[in-house]
Amino acid sequence: MNTRNLFAIAVCLIFAISASGCFDSMMFSDADERFAKAVGGYSKDSYAFSVPAGASKLEVKYNMAGGGTVSISLARPGGSIAKSDSFSGGQANSGTFYSVSNPASGEWTLRVEVSGGASYAFGIYY
Repeated sequence: MNTRNLFAIAVCLIFAISASGCFDSMMFSDADERFAKAVGGYSKDSYAFSVPAGASKLEVKYNMAGGGTVSISLARPGGSIAKSDSFSGGQANSGTFYSVSNPASGEWTLRVEVSGGASYAFGIYY
């Protein structure tokens, strides 16, 4: 088990919010980048990642659980929004948030805003 997995488990236990959602984040162990967090109330976070030149694809997969609302936006290099969406809590959600062939290389930014408490994990594949 790597450090990120241990951190995700610890965050879930500390906040005691939908631990199963965080444990499920381990399914992204093969991702090029991973981000996970459990939020007890409100949080607004940004995660930057670099897509290398010549990448044939970009996929952003997600897994979230909890009773709150999670708003997500994904910005391309240069700042234009590739996709944004919101998910309301009450049930676990997972799937592919964004997928594109031949993505622009450079720094992409994933922004996540949580209100009302939730846990989330993202796997970035390129």
